[in-house]
Amino acid sequence: MNKKNVYVVFGGTFDPFTAAHRRIVQKIQEKFKAGESDSDTSFQLVIAPSIVNWHRKDKDSFLDYGQRLSVIYQMLEKLKINDCYYFNVWIGEWDRATMLRGNPMKDEILSKRGFIDTLQDIMANYTSFHDEEKEKPKDEWYFVIGSDQLKLFKQWKNWKTILSLAKMIVVQGRNGEIVHDYSGEFEYDEITIEPEYQNESASKLREQWKDKGYEAFYDYITEKYALDEKVYTRLTTPIFTVTSGPEVAPNFAPIRVKAPDWVTIIVEKQGKFLVEKQFRYGSNCDIEEFPCGMVEDGEDPLDAAVRELEEETGYKLLDKTNVIKMGATSPNPAFMTNTMHYFYVNLDYAKHEVMSQKLDEHEKIVFAWKDKKRFMFDLADDAHAENGRVVPAIALSAVKLYENLSAYPSCG
Repeated sequence: MNKKNVYVVFGGTFDPFTAAHRRIVQKIQEKFKAGESDSDTSFQLVIAPSIVNWHRKDKDSFLDYGQRLSVIYQMLEKLKINDCYYFNVWIGEWDRATMLRGNPMKDEILSKRGFIDTLQDIMANYTSFHDEEKEKPKDEWYFVIGSDQLKLFKQWKNWKTILSLAKMIVVQGRNGEIVHDYSGEFEYDEITIEPEYQNESASKLREQWKDKGYEAFYDYITEKYALDEKVYTRLTTPIFTVTSGPEVAPNFAPIRVKAPDWVTIIVEKQGKFLVEKQFRYGSNCDIEEFPCGMVEDGEDPLDAAVRELEEETGYKLLDKTNVIKMGATSPNPAFMTNTMHYFYVNLDYAKHEVMSQKLDEHEKIVFAWKDKKRFMFDLADDAHAENGRVVPAIALSAVKLYENLSAYPSCG
């Protein structure tokens, strides 16, 4: 059975081809290469640098066409799938300019061209477009446009014809613009580039390179090849950041949740544990646990544990030498990068005073002293019974470390 070919045409002056363009290529690959798992589909990206700027035909080029091609090839050098390039660079515009060399009408002829002409040339030169086998699946064609250009699309030469030949893919975030109000006028798919790429533009690079010229590219590409090791930010919250990368296999960049380290502290007095109860939004219920919290930037975990104890319960330790570090664990090494630190203190021996709680506005914490043996039994029993009660893994781990202490400390 013949394969259906999917082509994506990514056009532009690429003067020069930037790291943002490179990221767009990667995003297109991520979007379409997955479809090749279907044995009846083959995907290829066609990068089409234009000889003139269709939208600003009075603007002189910074790099000549040969230099622009060199930048493109070098920037995309490492983007291979199974040791084969999945993209092709269309040089038809350069060939046309070469054929017109010496023709006094050269500039006028080239200035009348637009993306529609390049698109039709590309389609005409791919053999499958003229394949007369009736049983051959019809090829699918797409073209890429930045969200910053979408509002100008109706000014493009023969824009309606373009839409009749190929589907539109909008790159959300180009020059910082995100558009959501054109779906009624044009049908389009979309990809979104990360914030670190959204404001990287060729015009800014031209301004930076104006004194050094093309040679500046070598410094730029040395820096931007670090993209292969770059970690991309996917989500930022007040508590944690979600990132992906670098790629460890084709189409697989590990997801990481970068959260602050956590602390929990078991506080004992006269054979009882200090146990808190507070509502936890993740589980949507009240949870019994030991005093715990996040380590602030630059803060020592021991200091964090002592601080959280005072803030949540009012028990202020006047001497930290009696606080024992029981151990540390990784909450979920599959995708989380932080560490949980466990501490223990016995208030029968540690100097302390009782203050007022210092809770955040959203916190509602009550606490009580509970028989330690009964609390540990109930915690383990609830975990085994699967009776619907939520058992915090942090508390269970803390109890296990407490049990493994060689002897309950007597720090008098």
